[in-house]
Amino acid sequence: MSLFMFKSILSLVLLLLAVLAMYTMFEIFGRNEPERDPKRMKSFHKINGICYMVIFIVVTYFCLDFIFQTKSELSPRSTVHGVFALAIFVLMTVKVSYLRVYRQYYNQAKMIGLIMALLTFGVAGTSAGYYLLVSEFGSDMSFERFAQYKKRLALSGAPEIESGKKIIIH
Repeated sequence: MSLFMFKSILSLVLLLLAVLAMYTMFEIFGRNEPERDPKRMKSFHKINGICYMVIFIVVTYFCLDFIFQTKSELSPRSTVHGVFALAIFVLMTVKVSYLRVYRQYYNQAKMIGLIMALLTFGVAGTSAGYYLLVSEFGSDMSFERFAQYKKRLALSGAPEIESGKKIIIH
């Protein structure tokens, strides 16, 4: 399995976890009379959030590793993807600090969670959605070959890049 397919699957799992997080909080805070035990739903939401954070960190590691290895600028799609991911990370940090330390902001944590879930749709759409679409759900390997070429070009020192640097710098 390719790295892109692996990251796409993890992104879809993140998407599922985000939907489950929204569902649990809508059930707890959106109904006058919750149909399920709110205490159990909050516990499920917390475990779901921990799983989300762990998978998010794993995917982030693989994404940053690819960027470091290719040593190239991001495409506009990748830039938007990165901004969404950075926003999720910042909001996740703020939400956890509101729940753990700054309890008087507890009510804002609900909206932060909803925004994180919606941003997850953007992150998954600009990464897993795009990859699965252009690779025909992983069956077309031309995207993989292009990514490997880009990585090898960056690692090889690419003489044409060095020549260009000499022209511009000198």
